[in-house]
Amino acid sequence: SGSGAHLVFVLGLLSGQNSDASIDTFSYPPPLIKSSTLRIAGAKSVLTWNGSTICGQPSSSVIGTSTLGFDIIRFDGSFFGPDSSDISVTFSRPFSPFSFLMQVLSNWTSQTSVWLQTTPGIGRFLQPMVTVGEQQSFGTDTFDYPFNWTSSLTEGVVPALHMGLF
Repeated sequence: SGSGAHLVFVLGLLSGQNSDASIDTFSYPPPLIKSSTLRIAGAKSVLTWNGSTICGQPSSSVIGTSTLGFDIIRFDGSFFGPDSSDISVTFSRPFSPFSFLMQVLSNWTSQTSVWLQTTPGIGRFLQPMVTVGEQQSFGTDTFDYPFNWTSSLTEGVVPALHMGLF
């Protein structure tokens, strides 16, 4: 298993010599995020880890608990690769120049599921985009940061007003 696109073969000999790179290239399949698999910790329980509930009911839209981040999210799919350090996940609205880079939790991430921790942010209907080995895939489920007048005014809305977003 692996990840990446436009890879070439180089033959290594026991004598320490290497061949030239092959002309032919190959690519692993791009990552795929399955729909209706986005889950957030603290929602209606459907998954446990070591006896503790950590994941909620699948939904096409998930609402976070804080604009400060720290929500634990999971989504399922395929072709995420054997090494979680090759994975990056951002959440953004289509055609928006603003995106939020999430922290991938490598201890729980596998080739078929990605676990991440949200970062501070604001916004609704944010779609996940996973990048593995320079190949990208967008999910159809969405994530919403909660709208809380008290925290949003200090954490997101006021700076957004200054940047001309509203």
